[in-house]
Formats: sequence, structure tokens, C-alpha cells
Amino acid sequence: MSFLTINGGLLALLIILVLFSAFFSMTETVFASVSEAKIKNYVEERKTGAKKALFCVEHFDRTLTTLLVGNNIVNTALSTFALTFFMGFIRTGNLELISTAIITIVLLIFGEITPKTIGKKYNDKLVLFLAPIIYVISYILLPISIIFMGIQKIFTGKKNNDSQVNESELETILDTMVEDGEIEDDEHEYIKNVFDLNDRTVEEIMVPRVDMVAIEDTTSIDEVKNIFIREQYSRIPVYHEDKDHIIGIIYERDFFEAMAKNIELKNVKQLMRNVLFVNKKMTVDALIKTLQESKTHMAIVSGEYNDTLGLVTMEDALEEIVGEIYDEHDEGSVKQKLITKINDNTYMVDGDMFVSDMFEEIGLGEAPEGASKLSTWMFESQEDLPKIGDKMTYISCFTDQNENGEYEDYAKKIVLEIVEVDDRRIETVKVTVDDATEEEVEQFEESKEDE
Repeated sequence: MSFLTINGGLLALLIILVLFSAFFSMTETVFASVSEAKIKNYVEERKTGAKKALFCVEHFDRTLTTLLVGNNIVNTALSTFALTFFMGFIRTGNLELISTAIITIVLLIFGEITPKTIGKKYNDKLVLFLAPIIYVISYILLPISIIFMGIQKIFTGKKNNDSQVNESELETILDTMVEDGEIEDDEHEYIKNVFDLNDRTVEEIMVPRVDMVAIEDTTSIDEVKNIFIREQYSRIPVYHEDKDHIIGIIYERDFFEAMAKNIELKNVKQLMRNVLFVNKKMTVDALIKTLQESKTHMAIVSGEYNDTLGLVTMEDALEEIVGEIYDEHDEGSVKQKLITKINDNTYMVDGDMFVSDMFEEIGLGEAPEGASKLSTWMFESQEDLPKIGDKMTYISCFTDQNENGEYEDYAKKIVLEIVEVDDRRIETVKVTVDDATEEEVEQFEESKEDE
């Protein structure tokens, strides 16, 4: 057998081993990155190879061990035969070093980087093709894999809790799914809003006491009818003497059904249903569960001294996920714009806008703790009933990125002026933002300490 024949055979063997290395590397990336949900869809669609792909993903530890064992066997053989191959060409004492360098470069380019890039990009297409092959190889290498998995359990334990995904990791996965086109932007927004339910409290989404429509238990039946027609609410709280003593809720449906059946109503108490009270610090996700368990759609929000702070509905909670919900009583079909920019430092803001949303929209750092809607925040800061022209000033100190991407400290003076009031309710506020001086910051901090 000639020299050329031997080296030609070795070269062919080396190429085959590099291809095997690329195969194992690409397959590892495919199974590590492919969505299990997508594979389950393939199973439901009865696509060829889907069941074996699902088996490999559900038993990923076994699959990964098989791939790593196979890849290491191939790479070890590649290094050994490469040394023999280069002995026929290189006559120097640095043969092993040169052989190792060449094989390392070849493996990095053709055995790792390129196949893994391809595997990541086309994982959902390749998984059905690769799964049957890996399924067979996993049984061939099963004796060796069992030994390695046993060693792994000794050092890592039987259960691996690292597979649990936290919220930030899940948000990253969702962002990737949006980029890959697996979910739509609005679906992504809904899911992220669900994460926020545990961070938002009832106090932030409630209808404040000043905006509550409620009726006294002595209100005449005719007046109750007029209130339902005028306000167009499906449920109205009933109080005794004042709003701190809510005693029930009357439903529009119950009221008009009674009138249609000519039932003689002497007072609203005849139609009252039980009322649910919730604490202002309850989270929105807990509120949804409580309303579901109570089979009701409205709750009264109580303060520390059992005083009435406002009311909250299931609709308010669900709007935190899907945005504004319109029913048959809502006017218009487009959500009113809550903030309008007049110039670089002046804005007109609707009283219904959350203070946190306003701060985020304008870029004012963190909103003051406990502030919910703008109208409520300003109402609570006023000593008297709110009127047009009333002002309040707030200083916000925060750190943010400038136009060059560098972090910089900011101090903003926020002047809020009431420009529209309707029956004691603050409808519109003019917000003016300027840089705050050191003296203004000091004075503001001192005033907060005095409070």
C-alpha cells in the first residue's frame, strides 16, 4: 500500500470525523434551543419524527449525555488520527503542537461555530430530521451514558432545581419569541402585564372615593332609577349616612327586573346584595382571585381605619392586562389620550392618568410612593376643595442615561396646576417641568421632613 493511499484514506477519515463532530455540536444546539411547545404541536400534527423529538427533549439529560459522549469520542479519535496523518508531511520536533493547532482551528470553525449557528437558526426544522438518528444513538451509547449520568447524580443530586425559570428569564424568553415571530406584540404585552399584577396594588387602580357614584339607603326609588339612567353603571354601592358606611350594592339588572315585574319597592335595601371589602394594599392578582371566589364584580376598598377609600371592579383589574375595556355604556370607540405634549417642558395631563405612567412618559424617574391617579394625588395634597389655578410642586431626583448613553444625575422641578374641575373632581392638570436648583431641592427635602 503506497504512502498516498494511506494518507488519502486518513484524510477521508479525518473529514468524516469532523462531520460527525459538527453533527453532534449542531444537534446539541438544536435540542437545547427548540421549543418543547412547538414539538408538542408537531406531535398533534402527526409529523414524522415528532414523537422521538419529544422523547429527546423530555429526557434532555440523557440526550445531552449521549451527545457529549459521542462528541468527545469523535474529537479524541480526530486528534489521534490527525497526528498520524501529519507525520507523513511534517518532519520536525513540533509535530504534536502543529497538529493540535490545526485540528483546534478546524474544529472551532467546522465542528463548533458553524454547525451551532446553523442549529440555532433552523432548530425547528432540523429537530424532526435529527431526532430519529439521536434516538438510535442514545440506545447504542446507553451503557456509557448510564455511567456518566450516575456520576452526575452523585455530585449534583437527583433533582435539578436549576431548571426552574424565574420571571426575568421568562421575560427574556418572551422577548426572543417576539423577535423570532413566534408570538405577536400584543400577546407579548398581555403576558408581561400579567407579571406586573403582583406588583400593582388595588389602591393604584381603584376609583377614588371622590369619584365614586353611590346612593344613600334612604334614596327614593324614582331617584335610584334616574341615577341608573344618568350614570349608566351596572352596579352602585349603597351607604348609610356617609360613604364610610357602605352596606351593600344594588345591581341595575335587579332593579329594572323588579320594576318590569311590578314588584312594589319601598326602599333600595330590598334589592341590595352583599358587599365585598378589600384592603388597599392587596395586589391586583390577589384581587382577581378574590372576586372570582366571591362570584362578584365589585369590591369596596378600605383603609387602615375601615374608612372607604374607593371602589374597584373586575374590569379595572382586567384592564391592567388587556388595556382599556369598553362596554355598551362607554362613549366613543377610541381611548382618550391621557397626556398631550404642548412644548418641550409643558404637558396637559388627564386626571385619570396614573402618576407612575405620567412619570415614565415624561421621563421623571420614580413616581412618589403611594401615588395612584393624578387627580387623587393632587386632591390629597390640597387643604381645601380643588379649584382651577391651584398648584403643587414636586422635586424628582434620579439617575438616567443622557443622549450619549452615559448615566447622569437629574433634579427636575414639576409644577402641577389644575386647569379643569368638574364637581370637585380634578379633570385636567397642566404639568410644567424644569431643572431644579440646589436650593429648591434642599427646600423640598426639608418640607418633606417637616411632614
